[in-house]
Order: sequence, then C-alpha cells, then structure tokens
Amino acid sequence: MSKALTPSQLKAELDTQKDALLKACLYALNEIPNRRLSGPYSSTYALAAQVSKLLQSCK
Repeated sequence: MSKALTPSQLKAELDTQKDALLKACLYALNEIPNRRLSGPYSSTYALAAQVSKLLQSCK
C-alpha cells in the first residue's frame, strides 16, 4: 500500500514523470528521419527543438 502524499509531494512526483515523458518523446523524435508536419511545427526536427527548449527551461 502506498502512503498518502501531500499536495507538494504529488506535484513534485508529477513534474518528475512529465520530465521523463518529455525526454522519451525527444529521444523518439530524434530517432526518426526529419519529416514535414502540418500544424504549428514545420518538421519533426522543429518539434524536437521546442521540446528540448521546454526541458531546458524546466531545469
């Protein structure tokens, strides 16, 4: 059974999970060939660059 978390502990845990997920997404984007995208990002590399910036700003 897991122990109860305070709101600040829960937020810290969610932030850790979010960072791990973003890092995994960035890794996956960097493994695939650059490809054009429709939408706010012109390519997979452009999207990867934004994810990388987000990760850097969260440090």
